[in-house]
Amino acid sequence: MITLPIYYTHKVKGKQKTILVGMNAYERMFYIPRNKMKKHFYSLIRVTARRLKPIKGMVATHYTVFYKNKASDAPNIVAVIDKMLMDALQENGVIEQDNVQNYVRSSWEVGGVDKDNPRIEVKIFEVVD
Repeated sequence: MITLPIYYTHKVKGKQKTILVGMNAYERMFYIPRNKMKKHFYSLIRVTARRLKPIKGMVATHYTVFYKNKASDAPNIVAVIDKMLMDALQENGVIEQDNVQNYVRSSWEVGGVDKDNPRIEVKIFEVVD
């Protein structure tokens, strides 16, 4: 299992700004802070990826979102985290590809509120025919 934060803090015009990692924020970010955010998440994933056994063939994921604010939009969070996670796992040799032939299933659920540790937990499965 991989656990990642769902909030990211970066500088905007010299001030610290904390955002909920989701499509709404991601699509509005200028490319420089967006790339810094990707690098930050890639580094978090890389630490865990070293412990994972490589998966050859088809892959599935299941995401559990623990939110801080009940207005959080879980599908938006999952979409961004999923993209960064799959790219980082491929880059680190845990999965071969994240294309439609290999990444065949994804699901998500809301785990509940956790104001002290809002996060997303990801389980990665090898799909056996």
